[in-house]
Amino acid sequence: MRQVYGHVCITKKRTKLAGIVRDIYGKPLNEESSYIFDRFCLNDFSTFDSLTQAEKAKCAIQEKETPDSVDIVMLDMLIAQGREDVENFRENGKYVVLQMGDPLFSESHKIINTIWGKTTTKRAANRGPVPCTDFLYNGLTPFRILEDAKYAASELLRQSGGGYDDHPGIHITSFHLDFKLDQPYLF
Repeated sequence: MRQVYGHVCITKKRTKLAGIVRDIYGKPLNEESSYIFDRFCLNDFSTFDSLTQAEKAKCAIQEKETPDSVDIVMLDMLIAQGREDVENFRENGKYVVLQMGDPLFSESHKIINTIWGKTTTKRAANRGPVPCTDFLYNGLTPFRILEDAKYAASELLRQSGGGYDDHPGIHITSFHLDFKLDQPYLF
């Protein structure tokens, strides 16, 4: 299993088309980047090295991205690297499905990843043909039952045209956000 643990910034922005949208930011992979933050789905899930670095990024995000709010939170993810790892998860918890992208399909040659969570009532009509919704658009709502995350992963795999062994870019992940570091985060 791969563990991802550290500070991230989470933004909240109300848009006319999508309603409330959230985004997660961590440190950029490219240390020569002119930005001190990058989207979590584009930076191979890299967290900030320290709370101080996250606080500086929070100020920069507020200036560059103009969200309604930015919170610094502690993130703890365990990314299953295979079926054996998934079997070690508890039945009830907080889970998301990671769909790892392919840099060949990206114009910027960045790997674009998607985090999938539970379909919420508000987003049921917009979820598409999979039994899950983009985590950033569903109010950061994870799956609470492991079987639901497994089913979503199996459908993502099936619809991508392969089985688990054919598409190692689908991962079930335990996912926990601790919002107590900054102000309370209201969903």
